[in-house]
Amino acid sequence: MNIRKLVYGIYPRSERLRISIGRWERRLFNTNDLSKLIQEEKNEFYNMVKSSKIDYFTDPLFNWHDIFRPLASSIKGMEVGPLTRFYETNTFYRMPLVNEIKGIDDLYENKEPQEYDLPYPAYYVPDNSGYVTFLPGIGTFFKLSESKLNWKNFSEKILNIYSEIIKKGKSNYVFFYEESPVELEIYNSFKEKVFLRLPEKYSLESPGDLSLFSIITNDVYKSAKYCNLPGFPVIDSSTTRIDGEIHKKLNSLVMDFPDVLITHNNYFDFLPRKTADMKLNLMGGLVA
Repeated sequence: MNIRKLVYGIYPRSERLRISIGRWERRLFNTNDLSKLIQEEKNEFYNMVKSSKIDYFTDPLFNWHDIFRPLASSIKGMEVGPLTRFYETNTFYRMPLVNEIKGIDDLYENKEPQEYDLPYPAYYVPDNSGYVTFLPGIGTFFKLSESKLNWKNFSEKILNIYSEIIKKGKSNYVFFYEESPVELEIYNSFKEKVFLRLPEKYSLESPGDLSLFSIITNDVYKSAKYCNLPGFPVIDSSTTRIDGEIHKKLNSLVMDFPDVLITHNNYFDFLPRKTADMKLNLMGGLVA
């Protein structure tokens, strides 16, 4: 039995970084110094996941206020819109306003931040292996935007944008945070190994001709039909409680699969940093 582990999405900022961002927003902290601090803390995060024996990890996105904002600010033809509730949660995002999709600025380079943005680069790629490019699911991006493009035009153009982002990041892996799937077969278009995270209650009944590297769902028995590495969210990121039943969940699962991916059910940004670190370390130490 081979168990692999994945950490993805927006990770809680340290107290030092949180305070520094607040000072920067009040123009009491230099932009270049904040950018360096963000990169320093991202490196500390990458060292932590490596020491915790996490196999795959995305950028912790410390300089992303939400999962769309750097993209909406950098894609030509988009604007950052009004503050909007993220589904039926207590979190909010700036709605992307899509007039057109004409190209994108380099998210791996420094540039002057736009209104509502934190300092760039949006992604900071480590030297060690295991890095996975993080992107919002294409269906989620479309449904949570105000778009003048229909689904067909939007998806075709965003595919080109996403391919450019992944290519510049030089990773063989890409993770899609999908909360509102439209056409899952669209993810077959990527030559990289795709991790696809699907909503908790989504049912893989008829996904079409789908064949990916890893699909993360609550029903690994269904997802295993359409991927090489079925993913299961054993860590609950919605509570500060440390789940004492994790080993039972894991043992009941791994008996049926030669290879399995374990991860969390949502990104850790909802938790205090100390709790998130504890859960990350717990996941890294899990064995069959």
